Amino acid sequence: MRIVFCNITYMKNYCGEDDDIPVNGGKWIDENKDGGEVYNFLDYDGKCYGYFMHYGDILHIERIENTSLNDNVAEDVLVVWVAKPDEKSSHSVIVGWYRHADVYRKWQNDSELDYNISAKAENCHLLPVDKRRFIIPRASKNGKGRGMGQSAIWYADSEYAQKEFVPEVIEYIDKYEKNDGEFINKVWTEEKLNKKYNGNKSDDELLKLAKDVNTPPEKALEYINASLEYGETSDKFHTKADILHELFQFTKSVPYYEKSYSLDNSNFECLKNLFNMYCLTEQTEKAVETGKLLEKSDYFAEFSTDDKIRFYNIMIISCEKLNLATTAESYINKLDAISKN
Repeated sequence: MRIVFCNITYMKNYCGEDDDIPVNGGKWIDENKDGGEVYNFLDYDGKCYGYFMHYGDILHIERIENTSLNDNVAEDVLVVWVAKPDEKSSHSVIVGWYRHADVYRKWQNDSELDYNISAKAENCHLLPVDKRRFIIPRASKNGKGRGMGQSAIWYADSEYAQKEFVPEVIEYIDKYEKNDGEFINKVWTEEKLNKKYNGNKSDDELLKLAKDVNTPPEKALEYINASLEYGETSDKFHTKADILHELFQFTKSVPYYEKSYSLDNSNFECLKNLFNMYCLTEQTEKAVETGKLLEKSDYFAEFSTDDKIRFYNIMIISCEKLNLATTAESYINKLDAISKN
C-alpha cells in the first residue's frame, strides 16, 4: 500500500477555530499561534487540504511506491498525520489519516488554502484526543529507517518499515474503522446538510433563528430546512445558500443562490454572492455572464473603488480563460480608468 507519515503541530480539531491553539509545531507556530496545518481537517467544499511544513519547493514523491520522477502527483496514498502531544513527550502519535489522498510534488494553492496533500472529506478521519495512542517511533532512538527522522515527512520505504511497522499501522487503522471507531472532524454529508429542526416553532420563528448571527451554522441549517417545509421563497433560498457558504460548502450553495435569484431578480446581493461562488467553483462561463448582469445594476454603482478593482481583475482573468480577448480588453480599459482616478 502507498503510505506516508507527515508530522504536524498538535491540535484538537484542525479546522481553524480560534480557541484551538496549535502547539509543538516549531518556533514560527509557537510565536504566531497559527500555521498552514490548522485547517487540515476542515471540510472545504467536500475536500480536505493537508499542509505540513517542509523545506524546499518539492517533495520526493518518487519514493512513494509506483511513483516516478516524472510524476507530479502520487495518487491513492494513505497519509498518516502524526504530532507530538505535549512538550514533555519524546514521541509522536497518530492523530488521524487521509485515505485515497493525492500527494503533490510541488506546493498547491488553487483553493484559498496552501497545501501539499488533498483528499475527499469523506475519506479524512481525525481521532478524538483520548484515542490518540498509537506511537510513531523515532529514527534517532531506533536507528535509520526505523522511524521518523528530522524531516516532517517519512516515506517509510525501508525494509523494516515495509515489512514490520507499516503492516501494524494498516492493521490498526483498518480495525479502528471496522469497529465503528469515533472520529471528531465534521464531514458535511447530504444527510447532515438536509437535517431539519423538529420542534414546535412557526415559520417566522424558524426563519428569524436561521438568520440570527448568533445561531451556530449547523443549527441555522436545521432551522432553514424546517422553514422551507412551510414554503419556498427567494429569501429562504438565499438564507440557506449563505449558511452553506459559511460552512465552506461553496458548490452546494450555488443551486440555492440560483433559486433565490430566479424568484427575485432584483436581489443583487444574491447575484453578487452567486458571482463569487461561480468564481470559487471555477464555473468561469457562468461567472462572466453573472458579472455582466451585476455590473449593469445600480447595486454595482455603490461598490467601493477597491471592490470594483477586484471585480475588474476577476473579469479580466475569467475572460482570458475563455479566450474572450475583446471583452477582456474592455475590462482592462475599465480597470486602467478607475486606477488612474
